[in-house]
Amino acid sequence: MKIINGSYITEHAFTYCSPRYNKSITAKKGEVLDGATGALDICSNGWVIHDIVKKYKKFDDGTECTNLQASLILYDILKSEGRWFRARSWFIATLVWGEFRNLFG
Repeated sequence: MKIINGSYITEHAFTYCSPRYNKSITAKKGEVLDGATGALDICSNGWVIHDIVKKYKKFDDGTECTNLQASLILYDILKSEGRWFRARSWFIATLVWGEFRNLFG
């Protein structure tokens, strides 16, 4: 991941397979994302995957990925990395912020 002018840019493509939804999400090389807004102290692919599903609002198979699903995917990734507190706190933060943005644009 490179950071250029405050944006995160993926340096290689990778795919995450969600065990919860049995669906995949692919981050393509060169994706421009906002990264872990407010959580600059940890490095995790969870932020990349969350940004991808929020940007495109779908899984690789074309089915919709809701704000709740995106937040749960971030939760699952952070929890699998042993970041229990972050998993819970960022689940709530992304869910609430995403719903706020859905309501008020």
